[in-house]
Amino acid sequence: MQSIPRGERLVIGAYLDGHVGEGNIGDENVMGRFGLQDRNAEGQMVVDFAKRMEMPVVNTFFQKVTSR
Repeated sequence: MQSIPRGERLVIGAYLDGHVGEGNIGDENVMGRFGLQDRNAEGQMVVDFAKRMEMPVVNTFFQKVTSR
């Protein structure tokens, strides 16, 4: 990933098996406010990776519809 030119857009789609949690205090640069559940260890690794790579955790920027 370090070899990708700075102006290029990179999309990573994966099942990362982590919960990044609700809210984004302290992580506003990579997360929206709409995560679910509490952050677990795997979710923290996802957020740490996103910060290092300056990439957003995209699904946290969209509000989920609650199931009926």
